[in-house]
Amino acid sequence: MHQVDRLRVLHDRVVLLTILTEDVAVVSPEKRVQVLAAEDNFYRVVAHYGFMEQPNVEEILKAARETNLLPYDAAETTYFLGRETILARATGQMGRIAESLFSYLQRNAVAADRQFGIPPSQAVEIGAQIDLLARGVPPTRPLPRPASP
Repeated sequence: MHQVDRLRVLHDRVVLLTILTEDVAVVSPEKRVQVLAAEDNFYRVVAHYGFMEQPNVEEILKAARETNLLPYDAAETTYFLGRETILARATGQMGRIAESLFSYLQRNAVAADRQFGIPPSQAVEIGAQIDLLARGVPPTRPLPRPASP
């Protein structure tokens, strides 16, 4: 809903998609997709995949359309993806080396559009910068030693 606050836009149809990896190698096609039609053209789609399977968002949405609960037109679909940038700071809770390593790994991870088979021409990435310093928690400091008697 951050998009509604910032851009003052709400789309005609909003699909919230969750992809779950199960503890089995392969999930049968009849158990793959669940669709819940909520109010005001909001839909919840949950896709189940085995750990040996590669999820494909377009295939998931086509399967969801076949349930007759989700109107879906591939050509008219825009995918909104989150992109986080980890800020490594010397004052961070994990320490500069650990935060730098975490940031490096995150930058080099496979992009969501490639991971989930999303057409790049239909993808919009929305980014955020994340500081790993916990909000409201001051950096840890050594406790003062009690005064000697």
